[in-house]
Amino acid sequence: LKLQFLYLIDFGQLLALMTKAVWRQVAGTGIFVPFIATTWLVSGLISNMAQLLARVVMLPFPRSWFVVVNSCIFSQWASQTVWLVDWWGGTRFRFFAKDGFDPHQQKENAIVCGNHYGEVDWMMGYMSAHRMGQLSGCKSYIKDSAKYLPVLGWSFWLTDYIFLARNWAEDKKTFDKAFDNLRSYPASVPWFIACFCEGTRQTPAKIAESQKWCEENGKPKLKHVLWPRTKGFAASCVSLEGKLDAVWSISMAATDEAAKPSFLNMLLAQEPVIQLCYKRWDAKDIPKDEEGLKEFCCQMYIEKDADLEECFTKGQFPGKEFDHPPKVTPAIFFALWSLLIQGSAAYLAYTSPTWRIALGAVYGLLTLGLGGAIAFGTQKKGGKKKKSE
Repeated sequence: LKLQFLYLIDFGQLLALMTKAVWRQVAGTGIFVPFIATTWLVSGLISNMAQLLARVVMLPFPRSWFVVVNSCIFSQWASQTVWLVDWWGGTRFRFFAKDGFDPHQQKENAIVCGNHYGEVDWMMGYMSAHRMGQLSGCKSYIKDSAKYLPVLGWSFWLTDYIFLARNWAEDKKTFDKAFDNLRSYPASVPWFIACFCEGTRQTPAKIAESQKWCEENGKPKLKHVLWPRTKGFAASCVSLEGKLDAVWSISMAATDEAAKPSFLNMLLAQEPVIQLCYKRWDAKDIPKDEEGLKEFCCQMYIEKDADLEECFTKGQFPGKEFDHPPKVTPAIFFALWSLLIQGSAAYLAYTSPTWRIALGAVYGLLTLGLGGAIAFGTQKKGGKKKKSE
């Protein structure tokens, strides 16, 4: 009986693996992408309207009241991005902590410095914030033009993201206003500000340009990150003194080129693999003046570069590896939105020929457009692989 029970367990595990493999093959065709896209877009528009309505209705009341309501609206919608990373995409993570970093510590106001790693670094920020219970207060420094993006940009604007024109005279005024807003946040909504001090995403050309600048200016040449732009980081820490609890460093890397994370990989549920390394400095342990903070930021990125070098040469980051399983709430929110939106679409298509034609056109255009993007991305990925081989 014991042997039969063990055989039954082995058969169950085999069946689960086979089902998962078939599921990944089906999802990899992109057949579900239009449904994911419409759920995300429509729920985003509804959330935008709810945010805007809350802002108007709550104008007579203390701003902290609006912050609480708005953070709830934003976090339930942003958690769909976390669902795409954790649940649909099946992203496999390895987490590492340096110098006693505690991933289960209490919520706190933090500035989080990451390396600008590809197209999904912002998604990794959302994932980290969500697992640590801080998605509701997630912010970032972002290009001013992004506020005009439908759904995503509007949500950023309504959630106190910090939009920069990359002109310090203008950005200084933006900083002052943004930090005044952040200071008004209640303790129940701690902010979590993502700061990519490199200022732009890495490319081989930009790395070479950064190394040339470092050589000309007597700085150590960095191999895996760009030399940081420190003015914004230093100004943030000075302006938020008294409210800032900590500075975090998050380093991201993918050592398996075949499973490198991308937006396309996640949409097609291809289980990308990524490693993240965390380090934390208490606010009382960082410099208080701008020059000292600029030097602190430079040293942080020098250390980040060394950590990335170790990851690429030894296969993992330094520090203690820890487990940090995903939460189930993003899957629940996405399931509820899907039932509401796709169920409504099915009902309208069933009861009205006009809606049937309109919805067919929408889904058809999404299928053609997204299918073309997927085909182009797959071809481009394949071409790169062939070239490297």
